[in-house]
Formats: sequence, C-alpha cells, structure tokens
Amino acid sequence: GGGGGPEMSTTVSEKLLGAGLKDSDKLLAAAGPAQARKELATQLNIDERVLLALANRADLARLRGVGRVFSD
Repeated sequence: GGGGGPEMSTTVSEKLLGAGLKDSDKLLAAAGPAQARKELATQLNIDERVLLALANRADLARLRGVGRVFSD
C-alpha cells in the first residue's frame, strides 16, 4: 500500500491468524481500544504502530465506497 504507514509482514499476518484474528471485525474488536491494542501488541510481539495502522485500515475497509480506495 501507498499509505506511508507501517507495512504488514507475513510474520505479522501469521501472528494475527494464530491469535484467531481472521477478519476485520475480530481485529477491530481486539485492537480498536488503545489499551487492548497495547496488550495485544505485547502479547504477539508486534509493533503497536503496525497494529494501529492495521486497525485503521480494517475500519476504513468497512465503509461502503471507501474501502478499496483508502484502506490501501
């Protein structure tokens, strides 16, 4: 993606999938609130900024007409 934010590596993807976070809704529930995101980042050994960027993308992807354009 050209958003200039942290990119998601295969390792991050595998860690999220391993934690059962297989779709945007689950990711947002687990990483949306700041404290929950911080705990998840620590638990999975993922940079909190990467998790925030992914949560933001997942949130944008849910918006009709915005998802494909702005979530990348």
